Amino acid sequence: MEDLKQLLSCLNAESDVKTITETFEDIANILLFKSYIKTDYGNYRILEIEFYFWNNNHKDNLTIKRTEDEDEGMWWLHEWGVDLSFKSSFSNSSKCKQFYGGVLIRSMIKINDNQSDKHEAIYGPRNCCEYLFYSSALKSNNAPQIVVNDEREQHIGQLDSDKRYFSGDPKDTDGEYRDSKYRFYVNGIKLAIPSSYKKASPWK
Repeated sequence: MEDLKQLLSCLNAESDVKTITETFEDIANILLFKSYIKTDYGNYRILEIEFYFWNNNHKDNLTIKRTEDEDEGMWWLHEWGVDLSFKSSFSNSSKCKQFYGGVLIRSMIKINDNQSDKHEAIYGPRNCCEYLFYSSALKSNNAPQIVVNDEREQHIGQLDSDKRYFSGDPKDTDGEYRDSKYRFYVNGIKLAIPSSYKKASPWK
């Protein structure tokens, strides 16, 4: 978990685009292949994530503004689903010093040991939030935890990435980042994200 926390805290107001995108890929490798989400009602392998980050060098206007500073690794629930937060500084009065963002959980699957094919995958950020929080955490009063997968081999599959998928008018987004490959997913296994979902609205 320490390496993941370091990556979630290494970006700041001065980080350049190259550093930001390289950090995204490093985090994707950990979340998709070397960790799982632990809850009191089962463990989940993450199959698909999407990155959002804003600073003065990377003005990704799709990133939801925070209302206060956040520590790295915190869960942040919002109307579209749930993010794993980057370390963020929003309360600074100078906008050029602000930075904030998160990793949206888009798809996952419940796992039993190595038998991940025994369960149906859960697609959609809101559906993932429902399973992780409204169904389990609220019943047990324990928040889900990201656990580094030290006790078994790395999850199977290969890392793949693609541009974000949007609903609504793409002109409403910042053109510089609209087509950037900030969505990462597991490919090469039968549980990978189906093509029909890739073309669907991301907010179901």
